[in-house]
Amino acid sequence: MIEFIKQGQMFIIPLAVLIITQFIKIFISIIKHRKITWKSFFYYGSFPSSHSALFVSLATIVWLNEGYNSAVFAIALIMAIIFIRDAMGLRAIMSREGKLLNKLNFLTKGELMPERVGHTPLEVFVGGVIGFSATVACYFLLLGV
Repeated sequence: MIEFIKQGQMFIIPLAVLIITQFIKIFISIIKHRKITWKSFFYYGSFPSSHSALFVSLATIVWLNEGYNSAVFAIALIMAIIFIRDAMGLRAIMSREGKLLNKLNFLTKGELMPERVGHTPLEVFVGGVIGFSATVACYFLLLGV
């Protein structure tokens, strides 16, 4: 099993970090609402940012394997910056539009648009910390590198 993870670490570790982060969202939802809400697993936004965790994890595992001076790391880092910026910026705009559309409820025929699809800077930061620390832990502890 460890050999399988070693061979596919560039894919497996970031995917595992994404899943772990989504389960953290469910755990937080259980604490807040005192019940399991599985929609938290698939819902955009909330604490922590799984997008940040995923892309920071990907950039980190590429850095650990290829070095900071590689083209692959540069691409992974730039993609992480773009996705993290999108998680805070563009989605915040979409949240404001959702609120406006909900005020014009007659256009949505009773269905409300999601109003919270973006991330706060704290959610993004914590997602990034989870992505980095979980990846480094997997790399050094689990893989024994």
